[in-house]
Amino acid sequence: MYNYTNRLHWVWVVVASLQAMPALAQTEEEWIAKGNQLGNDGKLQEAVEAFNEAIKVNPNSAKAYKFRGLALTELDKSFEALSDLNKAVEINANDAQAYYFRGNVYDRLGRPFEALQDYSRAIQLDNRYHEAYYNRGNTYLNLEKYTEAIADFSKAIELDASKPEPYLNRGLANYFLGYTARAIEDFSASIHVQPNFTDGYHNRGKIYLQQKKYSEAINDYDRVIALDATDASAYYERGICHLNLGNQNGGCNDLRIAAQLGYERAVNLLRQYCGQ
Repeated sequence: MYNYTNRLHWVWVVVASLQAMPALAQTEEEWIAKGNQLGNDGKLQEAVEAFNEAIKVNPNSAKAYKFRGLALTELDKSFEALSDLNKAVEINANDAQAYYFRGNVYDRLGRPFEALQDYSRAIQLDNRYHEAYYNRGNTYLNLEKYTEAIADFSKAIELDASKPEPYLNRGLANYFLGYTARAIEDFSASIHVQPNFTDGYHNRGKIYLQQKKYSEAINDYDRVIALDATDASAYYERGICHLNLGNQNGGCNDLRIAAQLGYERAVNLLRQYCGQ
């Protein structure tokens, strides 16, 4: 199935209003608001510098450490980020967002059990934290704890049904448990939520291909290719469908495109079925 390890973390930062802020920040809260604004603008190093100033004003600012940790995470400075987030939860042990951010760092560092602990703590502090449910579900999915993953993705969907990813990953968990019909329902739901969601079409197409429902699979691969004409695996799998339906010209053409896009498996099928 489609690779599920490329995960979203849904890190959203609510930025305080800057309307009344002076041009040069002076207070802890002003520096934090300035840092968050810079972070939202993608100016991550400048954001770090703003949070540095907030910490100079108040060396025990849990919020400054937390948001500096977030900025450092986005800068791929995971160990520095972990140090800041450890400090943040040491100062304020009841901040669900700080645990969530630290859970994301642990995940990046390949420490899933510590990530699970932090996501669980975030949920304990805020039982409507749908991002924490989603990321904990992803961690369970990577650990092949599919029943637990399904429960978390279902809760994330209950709290916010507007995102396609929880449906997609719940579908993957259902698939790995052998619940193919439920997986198709979830992939279809992800597409319903976001009609241009290629991952939903691709995964549903793979199941249809496995079920030998070649026409249905072709429809899904058509949609993937319409949205992303460089998706080599979609051409490859659509080519297999065409060949199984007796459409050698269509199948060989798709395999040829897949091979041109660097899909090595297509080369062998071209030799075997297309004389190339």
